[in-house]
Amino acid sequence: MRVLDAPKALVLYLDTELVRRQAEEAEADEAATGPVNIRATGAFMENAQPADFTASWAFVLEPTTSGTTRLIERFRVRFGADDRPELGVTMPAMGFGVFVMMRTQMLGIRERAERSARAHQAPVELAVAS
Repeated sequence: MRVLDAPKALVLYLDTELVRRQAEEAEADEAATGPVNIRATGAFMENAQPADFTASWAFVLEPTTSGTTRLIERFRVRFGADDRPELGVTMPAMGFGVFVMMRTQMLGIRERAERSARAHQAPVELAVAS
């Protein structure tokens, strides 16, 4: 985590050095090897990601003039120079996957927020004309 400014912002951060350091710590800790599927995912990611990268994922809440709140989600990534040709295929595919994931996530958040707002609205009393 890079920034936590509750209740305004959460920014997650990852870069080449952090991934390398975490991998070294995991290798040093026998209990961190985990299930085979997690190890396989790690091995895939090691070969699929660029040798040099920096990424951040931000969630920011901004009040609006109408009294509502706007949620802004932003994913940024920078890749260093890399001469592996397979990244020309995997990176666009991963980018599309990130887009689909973020869109689905934002639609789910909107649905839950709207449902919560409806549940907390005061009941409307109907006047019956006589």
